[in-house]
Amino acid sequence: MLQEMSKQLMKYTNQARFVQMIIKKELVVSGRKRSEIIEDLMKKKFDKISNKVEAQKAGETEDTVEDEDSTVGDGYNYLLGVCAPSFYGIFMHANRP
Repeated sequence: MLQEMSKQLMKYTNQARFVQMIIKKELVVSGRKRSEIIEDLMKKKFDKISNKVEAQKAGETEDTVEDEDSTVGDGYNYLLGVCAPSFYGIFMHANRP
């Protein structure tokens, strides 16, 4: 249970950092190719979290279902899949006068 909570903490910490970097314009995702964004995520040392790797460790043999571009973003889908409308709400809140 502690291990699972640690994984969740890492995931949420990375997601918060990802959103903060977008708000501060330290990371641009709009209008860029997914592969370019992933390259930046690697440079900025975001942790990879792969459903495929976790499934293999657990002994599952069937393919895991991730988004259609999972071969490109495997490991970063938890960041790239953050809902765009939530970015808008966070951005508007952060930029209030």
